[in-house]
Amino acid sequence: MAILIFLCSRVVVVALGLVFSQKYLSSGPDVWSAGPLWYHQLLQWDSEWYFKIVTGGYQYNGDPTVQQNIVFYPLYPMLARGLATISGLTPADALLLVSNVAGLLAIVALFKLVREEFSDQLALATTALLSFFPASVLLSAGYTEPLALLLIVSFFLVLKRKYYLSAALLAGLAVSTRSTGIVLLPVLLWEMWTHRDQTKFLLALLPCVLLATSGIWLFMIYLWSAFGTPFAFADGQAAFHQGTTLATRLIAALKLEPFTRMILIGILGDKRAGLHYCSLS
Repeated sequence: MAILIFLCSRVVVVALGLVFSQKYLSSGPDVWSAGPLWYHQLLQWDSEWYFKIVTGGYQYNGDPTVQQNIVFYPLYPMLARGLATISGLTPADALLLVSNVAGLLAIVALFKLVREEFSDQLALATTALLSFFPASVLLSAGYTEPLALLLIVSFFLVLKRKYYLSAALLAGLAVSTRSTGIVLLPVLLWEMWTHRDQTKFLLALLPCVLLATSGIWLFMIYLWSAFGTPFAFADGQAAFHQGTTLATRLIAALKLEPFTRMILIGILGDKRAGLHYCSLS
């Protein structure tokens, strides 16, 4: 039933999204297009950056004031590139397939998580509300949201079973998908502290912390090796966020300014900028 609800929502939400995008979003020759087929319309804006990573890898010229693909986290384009290489799919189709499969699996995992805590009825209601929410079109588009949702929900599923190393691994994968995955680390540590004796906690602490943060420090090692600067992903964000520094964006996030001081640039003018103000990913 949960799968059926999600599939029905794709017909409604994706169809409406495509209709509105064709009506209200520019599609002139200067606008990037992933391909000629109708579903390629699901690859918009930041999807272009992921497409460039899949086709040409990461590029960085050392100038943080110029928008470059170095700011986008690696797991999603890595999976798409691997799928394209193995299957022969085009990069655009591989990006969409990864997103849609991850979106479906995320819904199934979410249904299971809610059902274990509450009931079948509430789990189905949760599935329906999320699936038919208008912004859920992103669960079928070329973005990291579906993969991040799958990893986060899976994290809580295994955490409930006290599989701490598995939870740490999923947290590390989530961090390599979106920066917001880092919030799973304190959750993991709190659960470990409250459900283990102190000796076992201390023994498991280091490996779990290393795994849970591996997505970011492995990416930094790659950046250091390839471009000579491990913080290129953070420095490069300035070009996307009105020249603000990493410290400024972190403080703004802690103060919830992304929610209280949103600048709706995408609606008011610059369609490519979107709701980027003080975003961390």
